[in-house]
Amino acid sequence: MFDINLETLSVLESHGFDVGPLKGRLNQLLSLKTKMCQQEDTRKEVVKELEKCNHEKSLVEKEMQVLKSKLDLIAIVQKAKEEELVRLQTHVLELDFEKLAGTPL
Repeated sequence: MFDINLETLSVLESHGFDVGPLKGRLNQLLSLKTKMCQQEDTRKEVVKELEKCNHEKSLVEKEMQVLKSKLDLIAIVQKAKEEELVRLQTHVLELDFEKLAGTPL
């Protein structure tokens, strides 16, 4: 539409009409429209990048949940092993006590 209007103004200008201000305004509008289209393309690229980052963030969060679950399980196993170790040490002490107590003087 801008191009058609500019062509029309060129025809009018060739017939002696002063179309400078109108041509200038149409060229400004055309320039703004071009910039808007470029910004829309940039916006679409940014939106795609944001979607990609959000997807990657989601994957990282899921991995963190898996790792946290593993860490929790390791902590439970470690606590059980420590309790078993304490139980065994207590048992050894009891055996040492019984052995010492049963040894003749």
